[in-house]
Amino acid sequence: MEDIKDILNSIKQHTTAEANAYATNRTIGRGRVKIGKVPEKTIWVANVGYQSNNSYYTTGDGRIESVSNANVHTYIGGGATVISKNTAPGRLIMENYSGKHTYVAPAGHLTMEIYNAAYYIQPQDRNMVYDLSVGIAGQPRLLNFPNLESAVSSYLNLIKDRANADDIIAKREKELEEKRKIEEAAKIAAQKAHDEKERRKREEAFRIAEEDRRRTEEDIQKHKEENKIREQQAKEYEETYNFIRMQASLRLNPRLDPSQNEIKFSHVFDGVTTIIEGGPGTGKSTTLIQRMKLLIDAEDLNDYALNHPNTNLTKKKIEIVTARNSWVFFSPTDLLCKYLKEDMAYEGLTQYEDKTHVWNDYLRKTLIRDDYKIAGAKCRFVFTKKNGEDGLFVGDQLKVAKDFQQYYLDALKKRILKVATVDYFKYSWKILGKMIADTCKEAEKAENLNTICRLLFKLNAIKDTVMPPGVPSAKDIVSTYESKVDEITNRYLVTWKKDKDFYESLLDCEENILDTDETTLSVVDVDEEDTIDKTDDITIELQKDIKRLIRRIASSKNDASLAIEPIYEELYSLLQNKIKREDLKQISEIAYFNKEIYPCVSNVEVFLLNVDFVCNTYLMFRKACFEKKNTNWNLDILEKMVSVTSKNYIHHDECSLLIGTINNILIHVARLSEDKFESFNGRLLMLTRRTASRLLA
Repeated sequence: MEDIKDILNSIKQHTTAEANAYATNRTIGRGRVKIGKVPEKTIWVANVGYQSNNSYYTTGDGRIESVSNANVHTYIGGGATVISKNTAPGRLIMENYSGKHTYVAPAGHLTMEIYNAAYYIQPQDRNMVYDLSVGIAGQPRLLNFPNLESAVSSYLNLIKDRANADDIIAKREKELEEKRKIEEAAKIAAQKAHDEKERRKREEAFRIAEEDRRRTEEDIQKHKEENKIREQQAKEYEETYNFIRMQASLRLNPRLDPSQNEIKFSHVFDGVTTIIEGGPGTGKSTTLIQRMKLLIDAEDLNDYALNHPNTNLTKKKIEIVTARNSWVFFSPTDLLCKYLKEDMAYEGLTQYEDKTHVWNDYLRKTLIRDDYKIAGAKCRFVFTKKNGEDGLFVGDQLKVAKDFQQYYLDALKKRILKVATVDYFKYSWKILGKMIADTCKEAEKAENLNTICRLLFKLNAIKDTVMPPGVPSAKDIVSTYESKVDEITNRYLVTWKKDKDFYESLLDCEENILDTDETTLSVVDVDEEDTIDKTDDITIELQKDIKRLIRRIASSKNDASLAIEPIYEELYSLLQNKIKREDLKQISEIAYFNKEIYPCVSNVEVFLLNVDFVCNTYLMFRKACFEKKNTNWNLDILEKMVSVTSKNYIHHDECSLLIGTINNILIHVARLSEDKFESFNGRLLMLTRRTASRLLA
């Protein structure tokens, strides 16, 4: 039977060998066990199991060669057995130091008896072991060896100083007692003395003794105060020692306690969201990091499935989740983010540089600015200059989110019902127009986002509906429209290029359009076919803008409310007398269909989540909230934001609101129709696609 000395010598020999071999996967625990009928043996526990130190490659002539890497992954010298802490026997050793325990292995149910166990921390880059705990069967508790000799030595010196002070106090008190006896004898002698001379001598002796006693008492009090200071220093040092020891444990803590282990191994890919709660220093982040490592490690997941027969994990699922390595970690602060990367590297999460983000920076720079393009350069909103301003939502924040979603829903209904009022009988596409308008009337009964989405799916299906012979479909009408616009534009350009002066004036005008910083089209005018995408070729841009104006002029024949945007007024003034009415007449009806009717059937994603429409609707929403003095808003900040006319500032709270609303709408779509959701290709889906897919699992 091993004793403490044997265990410590064994650990020292093995960890020294690991350090000398430059092993990268060092052990964190040791157990002396007996498994089944096999004789008792020593098992070493590490963060991950043993991996070969050799890598293989195929030569040009087809031979397989092996190469030994410079560093050893896991030291197995002397026949050492090293297993992962996440395997069933590894968990049992790390959680117990005695007793019989059963677990499931490929060979079946096995019984393992633990005679002793030890747990410790061993950094990869240093030859040292600290925070060592040893337990032996029959021993009532773990024995702890912190191995912090310098700290313990300093603490004992303080205790020694305190003991010396106590000795001084005892010595002074003894001297005081002796002086008091002398004083008492002097008093008795004075009472018996009859001679004045003797009386004065006794009084003088009394005075001297009193003065000496006073000085002694002052000296004792001084030592008591010094001792009190030493006690306070000792207390502060002990608190500092405990804090340093706790922080060292937080930085590298491969062994979790039973409650943390229960969280780590609970709800593994069963569709349940796990929330870890606890105060500062309770191990939330450590538990989370170890759980992430478990969820992407094929070996650990296979062992988990083997020991949890009721799990829904299959080999196929394990292959999928471990192949993608799909994890991301959001931190509230940059300091915590940097601090936790060391733990991630220690646990084997090697891609932490690309997968760890500070949430506020990621929200503003990556999502709002780069992915969703809601705020930033040449976007609908600009960021406020002050990042440290007060919160915008001060009351029921959930109510604000629900109010905006309802406001956005009403705006969508209004757009759909506008199509339902079109007088389609006077147009050549009246049969298809009636079908679309009658379907749009169903929006009157729409009460929630699901109803609106189903209605848009229904409208979108009309685009692919096969019409009776002689009746054009929606795709036929739009295709005819675009081909005619192209034909008219190309014909005019051929003619205008012959007039070099006029064509040069068109190019000058287009150059002015490209140089302007004004917004080109309002949200009502932006559709799938009218997306503005500037290039460096001015002739191509001129052709695009001429086509855009031809569409606009043709559409205005049936809708007098449409106006030419200021940015195109100069170009329009040059072309209005050059474009023949006969050419516009043949496409005006189709232009109106393309402008007012087709958007609600052409693309669900564009109609539902056009970025400009989202932003403009939100601008109207927050203005309405200010006018109603909504108490769920910080009205002082809101007043400053809605009063600005030149720039539409966006508060950091609004960034979260807009992203949350967009994601919520997309999740509704995914739940209603996963096929329809997968057909979306817009930039708004860069993160939401993965979010919704997980919620559907």
